[in-house]
Amino acid sequence: MKKNKTKKKKTVEILYDPYRLDEREDFSVVLQRYIDSSDKTININGVVYYQALQIINMYNRLIAALDNLMKLKLNDIVIDELGNEYIVKEFAMFRLLCDIPEWYRYISFVNLKGNSENMGKYFTKKLSE
Repeated sequence: MKKNKTKKKKTVEILYDPYRLDEREDFSVVLQRYIDSSDKTININGVVYYQALQIINMYNRLIAALDNLMKLKLNDIVIDELGNEYIVKEFAMFRLLCDIPEWYRYISFVNLKGNSENMGKYFTKKLSE
């Protein structure tokens, strides 16, 4: 007897994208809005948190566009402003068919391991205790 296998539908869901006004905009426009924003960082108890430029659930993987000023590395832990913790599992690498865009110097797309429920919008790197 054949088993009836149901495949999960792979989806891409934009969870957070505050700087994109039109889905066709180039990411350099999004970055400029972020740079010009007065609320791109917040300070909580003396710790700087950086606003995510995007948070995407891509095929059940949590991808966040975060500021390179955070100086993230693999297996670092980031904390959102709500206290949730996420592990940096990998950096998304893009195959570009053009020159490297300016935003590539400022932003990293990272795969975060953690729960996307009740996820914050601002992140900081957890310092060693």
